[in-house]
Amino acid sequence: MFSKKPEFERVELNAISGKRCRYYTILLKDGQNLFGQFVEQNSIHSKKDVMDLVMRLKEMASAFGARDDYFKMNYGSPGDGVCALKARKLRLICLKFSTVAVILGSGAIKNTRSVQEEIDLEPHRQFMVYLSAKVIERMKNKDIRLVGDQLVGNLKFYNEEQ
Repeated sequence: MFSKKPEFERVELNAISGKRCRYYTILLKDGQNLFGQFVEQNSIHSKKDVMDLVMRLKEMASAFGARDDYFKMNYGSPGDGVCALKARKLRLICLKFSTVAVILGSGAIKNTRSVQEEIDLEPHRQFMVYLSAKVIERMKNKDIRLVGDQLVGNLKFYNEEQ
């Protein structure tokens, strides 16, 4: 899915954000919205699970915030914020910043014991690990900050490796 390092930026998802949690997704240079792509692709075979995830996201946003117990944590390295929201076998890979801000990526069905073994899911996990490293680097440099429930600062990423 991501053979080259993509150029991307984060965009806010106002339709599902609420007073307890704000959601963002990634808009790639080619116009793909990762969360929208996830919903579209997985609604074909797992519509009920997709709707369950969306309802849970809305519930967290309005009532509880993005508490750790809603997520399967440590989908990347411990402490990097990469996690998954699951509905049965469907996984949505996310990047979580405390309980108030979450970047929603994409995902797929997980049929194997390990996410790394799942050919359809692993590229989504790898991208979010890559994104986490970029965000953490910018947070250390104070280029990105979490202010209240908003990620602010330099949230456009360009391919420096080409």
